[in-house]
Amino acid sequence: SYKECHDVLNAIRSRFPEYDILSISNPLPDCALAAKNDELFILNYETGSCLTGNPIDNCRTDFNGAGIQVFKGEKSAFFNMEGEQLTDFRVGNFSWKWDTRCINALRQIIIDEATGRKFLSDGTSFEE
Repeated sequence: SYKECHDVLNAIRSRFPEYDILSISNPLPDCALAAKNDELFILNYETGSCLTGNPIDNCRTDFNGAGIQVFKGEKSAFFNMEGEQLTDFRVGNFSWKWDTRCINALRQIIIDEATGRKFLSDGTSFEE
């Protein structure tokens, strides 16, 4: 019956009655994807703040848990799973690959395809 899930969703809905809650804990933990007046937001349901401070157009989450790409018009920025913005909004995509040098602790390398910059999910620059 997923009672606990429904309880969490209802608690979030009651905290943010002005929003239509579309998804919880996705795209980021402790966040909800929400709509209001035909605009899309990523809300932190613990703090009540909006991830970007204003509406977004879309988000992409296929970075194997390293973070998300948030779109505003033609521009996008990369945010880690803690909700920290690691790049400025700019035109271009992001990709990722595994750091194979670290055998005991696999970690993702995010590649800013517009600039060629490579970094880890904590924002640290990565040099090969």
